[in-house]
Amino acid sequence: MNVVEITDPHGEVLMGCGHVAVAFHHLEPGQTCSGLTGDHPSCPICISIDSRACKPIERPPLEGRQAICSYGRDWGQGPRGGHKYVPSDWGLAFFEYRGPGSHQAEEICGRCKKTLGAHTNPIHPEDIGHSICVSFTPQGDTPDEYYCGCMGWD
Repeated sequence: MNVVEITDPHGEVLMGCGHVAVAFHHLEPGQTCSGLTGDHPSCPICISIDSRACKPIERPPLEGRQAICSYGRDWGQGPRGGHKYVPSDWGLAFFEYRGPGSHQAEEICGRCKKTLGAHTNPIHPEDIGHSICVSFTPQGDTPDEYYCGCMGWD
């Protein structure tokens, strides 16, 4: 059985998708995931859409970096107000590193916010120049994200 068990490893492991691991992926004997066998840390947010969700990577230094709740990024003050930047910390809930070398910095377009893959191999080529810009430009270093609990924890 292929099972993802939610845990709380307190940001000890950073996954290739950019999120800290908050789960363990349990595999049956003989199964593999991203070349790994057996139980291993994983990101339950990305596990079904990004093979990097099961690939641990080295944690870069966070000194001087800031993070904001993912709801505050899109909605300013957010539905419950008061989203402010906080010092980045691996222990923040659902923390996602978005700095230099991250998936977000290198593979998301700074203009249209679509992926590099959407630019190079679009599902709908007619989207180029409309919802997908003509020239991919990496968005680069952006503030890290986490979840502050503003929308509840259930």
